[in-house]
Amino acid sequence: MLSAAVTISLSQARELAADANPARLGMITTALGKQVSNVKHMAALPYEEIGAFITDIRVRDGMAARALELTILTAASGRNLTLGTHV
Repeated sequence: MLSAAVTISLSQARELAADANPARLGMITTALGKQVSNVKHMAALPYEEIGAFITDIRVRDGMAARALELTILTAASGRNLTLGTHV
């Protein structure tokens, strides 16, 4: 997920926004206060189980299953997939 500062900077670079970036001016931090991250990482899948996992993904319908499969097979980051960029 892109931060507000990055999103606004990108829009300025593409000339979609002309005003100063309020995220860089500290207005957002002042208004929202300090943000706390509650990230909980999951254990890695043992490599012996990857074949069965890929098989399970392939029988599922939907874009999320295809995106996960592509991520695993190409080692692309989630950001590369969602933004459509290459590594």
